[in-house]
Amino acid sequence: MTAANWLPLIIAIMGIGGTLLASWFGYRNSLRVERARWERDDRNRYNIERIRAYTEFLSTGAVVLAGVQDPPPITMRSEQYPVLIAAAVNVFTESVTRLQGSYFQTRILATPAVGEAAAHLYQLLQEPPSDDRMKRIGAAREAFVDAAQKELGVPLDSPTPAPWKV
Repeated sequence: MTAANWLPLIIAIMGIGGTLLASWFGYRNSLRVERARWERDDRNRYNIERIRAYTEFLSTGAVVLAGVQDPPPITMRSEQYPVLIAAAVNVFTESVTRLQGSYFQTRILATPAVGEAAAHLYQLLQEPPSDDRMKRIGAAREAFVDAAQKELGVPLDSPTPAPWKV
């Protein structure tokens, strides 16, 4: 075979090789782009789970706190009073159980800073009522919300309040 006969074969092999190489680079690039999209979607999904957990933790904490601060009045004198007290105790007990569950979920999903703020708030919610307890709970709640906003990338001075701050 002469060099002139080899030239079409070399050009064909280079064309096939170039096509395979371009396909490989395209595959690698699309894989990299898809991985970035999957990571972004996972991060967003994870943040939605965190927001749900944080909101649940704060709302059940508020219910438990309201039950401790405002027990039912003892002015009623009737046979239904024990039933009302039992119902109030049931609601309070369920709220405490929900608070514990939401606290554990928050600790599992949270970063260390948010987890520590949640632990401090949870500890204060379990203390018996005292004069400065509400002030300490308010400060711990604000610390938790600030840490959560920092973790989730919500600006602290955002004009739109976070869902758990409303």
